[in-house]
Amino acid sequence: MSANPRAAQFWHVKPLADMSSNEWESLCDGCGKCCLVKLEDADNGDIYHTDVGCKLLDSHSCQCSNYTRRHEFVDDCLKLTADNIGELHWLPNSCSYRILARGEDLPSWHHLVSGNRHLVHRYGRPYHSLGRLIMYSAENYFWGWVVYTTGALCLLSCAWYLLRRLTNAALRQSIMLVATAFLMTPVTAHRDDFHLAPAFFVSLYEGLVSGIGYQRGVAPIMAMTVLALTLFAIIKFILNRIRKPLPVRVRPAYSSDKRRRSNL
Repeated sequence: MSANPRAAQFWHVKPLADMSSNEWESLCDGCGKCCLVKLEDADNGDIYHTDVGCKLLDSHSCQCSNYTRRHEFVDDCLKLTADNIGELHWLPNSCSYRILARGEDLPSWHHLVSGNRHLVHRYGRPYHSLGRLIMYSAENYFWGWVVYTTGALCLLSCAWYLLRRLTNAALRQSIMLVATAFLMTPVTAHRDDFHLAPAFFVSLYEGLVSGIGYQRGVAPIMAMTVLALTLFAIIKFILNRIRKPLPVRVRPAYSSDKRRRSNL
């Protein structure tokens, strides 16, 4: 009888509270998100991510530069335990400790499952790209959208110029609507992240680079396209009804009118 391969995976047979120190530490996937400063709204409890990292965070390795003595340098650094993991709601949903605390299994990209510590970065965890931590700043985020929007408007202007000879105005306008929806539909840049990015870029990245699939970017583009074309058809119908000329009532010519015109 062959042994159950799941039995060799300690997280399947041990609850978080019964794990050894080495087992506990090995669960960390090294995303580095817990080391970014967060702000909590005192009124509603909403969590806001910032681009400020802990002073001990190595942005290249996504690891603490002095993990064993971190509490000596960072007073408010929290130690994760099986007792407090359920209370730390600011941790990302993709955190391995939260995943196991919810009773779920580790994802396929986790290094304990795949044997590859770099898959967490290829998967596209927030603030990561091939092992290097990427900090979003408000200024870079704003100007990034300004530059992209300017470029998209230039492309749409070129498309309108090329389509100007198309005699069917409705078809020309529909094509422009589809192009606009394709270029301008946004979606969150990564899962568990509030930053927006063009949906088709996200779709291409996750489909070609990360191997996750194209659906997260394609779905909103298709929805926005259908919505735009539907509203366009409704507006065109209403405008046509408003602009429709009233029928001209022609008064019939009587015999007296005919005699009057003949005398003239």
